[in-house]
Amino acid sequence: MTFVEKGPDDLLGEMQKALEDWQPTPSRLLSAKYRHELSSMGVEAEDKSLVKTHVFAQFYDSILEPAREGVPPPQAALSREFKLKEHVSRQSEAISFLITDEIVAFGERIIEADEASGRTFASHYGIDLSDGKIKKSAVDQFNSYVSTLPMKPGSDQLDSGHIFKLGNDWWVCATPACDLQPGQNTIAFTGSSNELRPFTALQLLPIKPEELENDHINSGSCCFVHDQNTGKVICLGLRSIPDEKKPATQKVTWRTFLAKDQGLISDGICKIVQLKLTDSTVEMPEFKGTVIAKLRYEYALNYIQRVGASVSRIGLGYAAYPSGDAV
Repeated sequence: MTFVEKGPDDLLGEMQKALEDWQPTPSRLLSAKYRHELSSMGVEAEDKSLVKTHVFAQFYDSILEPAREGVPPPQAALSREFKLKEHVSRQSEAISFLITDEIVAFGERIIEADEASGRTFASHYGIDLSDGKIKKSAVDQFNSYVSTLPMKPGSDQLDSGHIFKLGNDWWVCATPACDLQPGQNTIAFTGSSNELRPFTALQLLPIKPEELENDHINSGSCCFVHDQNTGKVICLGLRSIPDEKKPATQKVTWRTFLAKDQGLISDGICKIVQLKLTDSTVEMPEFKGTVIAKLRYEYALNYIQRVGASVSRIGLGYAAYPSGDAV
């Protein structure tokens, strides 16, 4: 939208001047194009995505009865909420897929216009990536953006990929999402509970910025999360950098926890019971886990697989060389 005084005949020319003066970033232009395509083609794309009526009849049937018989109403409501969120995500992805080509073509036109103007569009961001410190911060924030989902206030259900802190320790939930929903079969323990939900978590260790190199970033062991408490992006890895130089990279630290309230996260807090062995009993201290971030599914799956690789590693029966002077 452009406001001009009465008189000009070339209104599109005036709008172009306003856009050039505003200097929107390429990212904002792509976002505007996405909204435009969604508005102009959204109904058609929506019709195409909804044409398989059997699929959506089955979806609606699943949310009418969102959990197994016997699950308390609060947990059933959580299960229905999860299924609705999952449906919205899949439907949004399907609609976006149908309009992607137009947006990609528009992105190519942005690049062409930038080339014609002498590559000036990058300056619209107001970020000087030639500064090494700024560049590193931009890389950290970008890595966090591509690997984590936005956090929002309110209640949520503990899910694979949720990163939380217990005291000073960082953990990532590494149990598949299907085992975390209320009403599912209990894992790790016999019996069942309408209050407790067992889950596996993998311990993550903060990596000092000065120790982090590209080989570590691309190793598949690291993730980047935005800590809302500090306002900084933190790199978390499966092992410390000195330990990464050792060959046993499959060995990780994981534990079985119990989430109270069937894994309900309320205002960023999840009540967690940690199992602790003593000489003859098992202690079960309760903690408040502070949920910091949630990984996108493909990044969460990486950590789920790391737990499997850790418990199935071979070579534990090999003899070791003697240490020190005895070699």
